[in-house]
Amino acid sequence: MVTKTKLPGPFKQPWHAVSVVGQFGACPAAAGLRDKRFLSDEAPPLPLPECSSPRLCKCIYCHYSDRRAILRRETDRGRFPRPRFGKERREGLQAHGRRADDQAD
Repeated sequence: MVTKTKLPGPFKQPWHAVSVVGQFGACPAAAGLRDKRFLSDEAPPLPLPECSSPRLCKCIYCHYSDRRAILRRETDRGRFPRPRFGKERREGLQAHGRRADDQAD
């Protein structure tokens, strides 16, 4: 007996991003999006709706694993997070703790 199983599709990264890259002399619509990254599901279609020459358009998507261009968090850069000092500024922390009727172990 032969059973057929469907091969798993490619894994989609949750923050996969793209940017629109126009060739030399690209239309103003592509030039306006030069350094902007979009989540892949939210990227504008190519050719761009505002493209001045859609039949000759040579714009392409450049792919990235993350929408962020700069790693901002310490943990993203392989470091431990810095300790925080000073008074806690968030409000209502007690409301988010344990319930009053929970028993402490």
